[in-house]
Amino acid sequence: MSRKNRNRNTSVKNTAVNSNQIQHRNITFTSPFGNVFSQNHIDTDNANSLSTVFVCEKIISESIAMLPLILYKNENGQRTVYKDHPLYKLLYISPNKDMTSFDLRSTMILHALRYGNGFAQKVFNELGELVAIYPLHASRMGISRDSEGNLIYTYTRTDNTKRIFLADEIWHIKINS
Repeated sequence: MSRKNRNRNTSVKNTAVNSNQIQHRNITFTSPFGNVFSQNHIDTDNANSLSTVFVCEKIISESIAMLPLILYKNENGQRTVYKDHPLYKLLYISPNKDMTSFDLRSTMILHALRYGNGFAQKVFNELGELVAIYPLHASRMGISRDSEGNLIYTYTRTDNTKRIFLADEIWHIKINS
């Protein structure tokens, strides 16, 4: 069962929870100023309408994305920054022509927090060199295995067409694995 479809009904209040709420398993968020939100079912879509949820996800994803991401190499027992590595530019400066490294990493972490997974497409040139990384919306990605046990990623585009990716074409961040 996907994280999005799991029923996460519980009662949450600043005061004692009454038995009627537990029996009906309603979700109610309250503040000192009164009832802020009450609904029978909270999922990833309507939870994001709560400013608290959105701000928490944003703070976590941006805090992780602003951490330094530096590639190192080990030469004769000495660790040095590896600026000549092909991934250095993509991970440290810009993963593609439209985003900064911060944008990509914060988007992937946000998707991982919200959906349990963050995905990005790895784009290779004709020589097989990684030249770009583009985020893919996690809610549109399906994961399965072929008859040989290899991971297959199926991405549903906005026009409902599907694109199949092999495991080496996807950067996959897993939160609950």
